[in-house]
Amino acid sequence: MKTTILAALSFIVILNAPAQTTNSTVTANRPISGSANDTPYVVAERDANSRVWQRTTYAQDASGQTVTNVHQYTELATGMNYQKDNQWVESQDQIEVLAQGGAAAVQGQHQVYFPADIYNGVLEVITPDGRHLKSRPLAVSYDDGSNTVFIANLKHSQGWLTSSNQVTYCDAFTDVKADIVCSYRRSGFECDVVFRQKPPTPDAFGLSGTASTLQLVTEFF
Repeated sequence: MKTTILAALSFIVILNAPAQTTNSTVTANRPISGSANDTPYVVAERDANSRVWQRTTYAQDASGQTVTNVHQYTELATGMNYQKDNQWVESQDQIEVLAQGGAAAVQGQHQVYFPADIYNGVLEVITPDGRHLKSRPLAVSYDDGSNTVFIANLKHSQGWLTSSNQVTYCDAFTDVKADIVCSYRRSGFECDVVFRQKPPTPDAFGLSGTASTLQLVTEFF
C-alpha cells in the first residue's frame, strides 16, 4: 500500500546512438589508431532532466589531412540535475542525518525533511516549483465505498536511516505491527506502509470483505 506525496514523472533513460559530426570527407577518413589527442566522453551540457555527453576523435582524410570528429549522445532522466549556486549539478538519492535531529535530502530538485519522531513532527517537502508541503501519516483504515473505519493510529516512532535514500519509522502504529518507509529519489518522494503482521480483515469491523480497500490516511497541514 502506497501513498505518493510528490507526483513524479516516469523515470525514462534514452541513450541515443553516438552522433558523428564531420565534414563531407568523413567516408574517406582513416582513424588514427590510439591517437593521444582523442578525448573521453565528458558532459558538455546539462539541464533539469538531461545531459549531453560529448567526445572528440581525430582521423586522416585521403589527402593525409587531420579531420576532427565530434560524437555525442543525450541522456534523459526525471530530476537528473538541480540548481546549486546558479549551476546545474547532478542530483543524488541521498539522505543525511542532521546534527540537531532529524534528517534531510537536499541534493535534488525537491528537498525533503524528516522528523526524528514521526508522531511529534511532520514530513516537509519543497517541490521543484517552490511549494512547501507539510504532511504526516495519520492512520490505517478500511473503506468499502460507504464507510471508513480506522484500524490503527499513528504513534511515537523514531526514524532510522536504513539505506542511503530511505528513512524507516519502525512499529509506527497502534493495534497492528507496521512500519512507515520513506524513500527519496531524484524523480520523486513516497511513503509506504510495510506490515509486519497480517491486519484484521474488513468483516471484523462490519465492512464488506470484497469491496473494502486498505488505505494509508495522510494529513496535510
